[in-house]
Amino acid sequence: MWITRNGKHVADTEMVLLSSEAELLSNRLTNAVSDSRSIVQEPFRGQATSASGPGTRSSTA
Repeated sequence: MWITRNGKHVADTEMVLLSSEAELLSNRLTNAVSDSRSIVQEPFRGQATSASGPGTRSSTA
């Protein structure tokens, strides 16, 4: 685990968790990431987006 202060790395450390604590942490991190994605994607709901450029493909149906 990296510890930062004001965006600057200040230390490395290890975290020791019980299985139940690790599961709870995993669930909460998953929820936090899922929630942040939905917040970011909200303005784009209902809009068709396309990407073009190196590494992108377009499929036709």
